[in-house]
Amino acid sequence: MSEVFLLSRRFWFVPLLAWLLIVLWSLIANINSIIDHNLEVARNSAQNIFRIVQLTRYWNARHGGVYVPVSEFAQPNPYLKVPRRDVITRDNVKLTMINPAYMTRQLTELLEQDSEVSFHITSLNPLRPQNRADAWEHQALQRFEQGVEEYYERLSDSGHEQFRFMAPLFVKQPCLKCHAEQGYKLGDIRGGISVTLDANYIFDKQTGVIAYEIAKHGVVFVIFSAMFWLFLDRMRRHWVELIQVKQRQEVMIEERTRELRELATRDPLTGLFNRKALNDYLDKELQRSARYDHSLVVFVLDIDHFKEINDRYSHRSGDAVLKKLAKILLEGIRNTDFAARYGGEEFVIILPETTLPVAMSLAQRLRENVENMQIPMEDGNVMQISTSIGIAVYPAHARSAGELIHRADTAMYRAKREGRNRVCVAG
Repeated sequence: MSEVFLLSRRFWFVPLLAWLLIVLWSLIANINSIIDHNLEVARNSAQNIFRIVQLTRYWNARHGGVYVPVSEFAQPNPYLKVPRRDVITRDNVKLTMINPAYMTRQLTELLEQDSEVSFHITSLNPLRPQNRADAWEHQALQRFEQGVEEYYERLSDSGHEQFRFMAPLFVKQPCLKCHAEQGYKLGDIRGGISVTLDANYIFDKQTGVIAYEIAKHGVVFVIFSAMFWLFLDRMRRHWVELIQVKQRQEVMIEERTRELRELATRDPLTGLFNRKALNDYLDKELQRSARYDHSLVVFVLDIDHFKEINDRYSHRSGDAVLKKLAKILLEGIRNTDFAARYGGEEFVIILPETTLPVAMSLAQRLRENVENMQIPMEDGNVMQISTSIGIAVYPAHARSAGELIHRADTAMYRAKREGRNRVCVAG
């Protein structure tokens, strides 16, 4: 996983946005499925009613109509132009013929009284004016003429849901008995039957189901998003901890490297630079002095009678003397000067951009500081020491590092021969 992605929380919203789009796509697909399912339920209900009515009409037509007693519910049909529309039985009961259209109309009236379902037989050319098609039915009949097999639609009027379904009626052989005079032929579309359902009981539930789907998808989105965010946050904390550990390790490595570098360039006893560091520094300063035509001074210091100190007191006391002298040297030189332990009891000081008079003054001050230094011994006594100092100047006395130190060392030994505790300049 990318470090940038983990550490920058703003990038976390990219997968969350993708997840949101997936959830929305699923929600929309489920809602459409619910709507399609309810439409299919309503369509199947209306289609079944249509088929029952169609079969009932076909049964009636196959029998050439049926006779029922004349009553307030079955008056002779003035639009039925057939012989023997009305007959009288031997026992003097008046009967009238109920053809498929008349039967359909009576079934509609009964359904409207006892249920929330109604159907209507109609056509573009009805015999009975009351069978004239309304605007929706007229549109459906026109679609049938274009080859559409059925037509249905969900309608809403002031919160009242309706589902309307209509399918065509084709002219069959029994139908020609009544409709041949209108010019219909076998297989023609005679009209259609529209079925109207009060669909509140279907679509009211749909609202609740859709609300449930919205809530379900919202909960899934929130839970997964929270888990995803917590997972990334935990990964981020671990990653930050790893980075911090790595940084601490790098600091430790840097410190250890610096310590090792110090050990490689420092004398472990006195803390001054060692001989290797001295050679590197002197070479660089000589190059710089040559480039800018500056002078450079080298001191070589040696503790007088140092062997007698080790022999009389101990090497431990000799080490204390060396450390005390190193401290005096560091306190007595400038920040730009360089002090190193050259070996044994010998020390070298490099003074960049320094003239001989200034160097002489500093050397005398160092010598006096060493002479006045008091070093307590283990037996309670106090030791005093002295030092001999030799001075060489670049470029007056030498032009190479080795020759410059050699000339200063030679001057230091001349100081010892002349009585020690003094400063001598290379000849």
